Amino acid sequence: MAKLGKVGKVGKVGKVGKVGNGPWVSKSFSPDNPLGKWAVKDPDAAFDYAVTRSGEGQYVALGQMGYEMGRESGSLEAERWMGEKLASLDSGQLAALLPKSGLLNSSGQLRNYIRVMPEDVADEFRFQAIKAEPYVMEILQDVPDVEDRLAVIERLRNVKDTGFIRSVMKQWQVPQDRGERVLETVRQTE
Repeated sequence: MAKLGKVGKVGKVGKVGKVGNGPWVSKSFSPDNPLGKWAVKDPDAAFDYAVTRSGEGQYVALGQMGYEMGRESGSLEAERWMGEKLASLDSGQLAALLPKSGLLNSSGQLRNYIRVMPEDVADEFRFQAIKAEPYVMEILQDVPDVEDRLAVIERLRNVKDTGFIRSVMKQWQVPQDRGERVLETVRQTE
């Protein structure tokens, strides 16, 4: 392994030093998040901007926006606000926003947002999230009835690789014949 050179100050990040054989940073660092800072001052305008930008195919750091708001107002209040705002979107807006928002990186955070949504809206949100990223199926854990979970999954179409869905259904102890019907349904083209 190559030796590190002289260690000293690094921009605004913080003082860098050396402990043992490795470097350490005295302050955590993350880049500024303009959308998050704007959201603290005018959350509705920042959210509307994020929805518009995602509709244009641009990435928006909605997860970071929620984080900044939570630091300012408290995480529960920010989660409730974000969940209500996400619930106000139609299916098309959700389909555009979710893959471009960074929200799919944390199924735990998604579950927090879903908990404040009316159930019919929550089901649509779950479907759009799973459609955008099948690996967030953990968000279905809060749906108590396995058949209701399967109903969300069965709305998917044209799924090429069903291995993950199969493994999730096995965890849920879905009978094999029922699981095969689900997989047959999700493989269908629209």
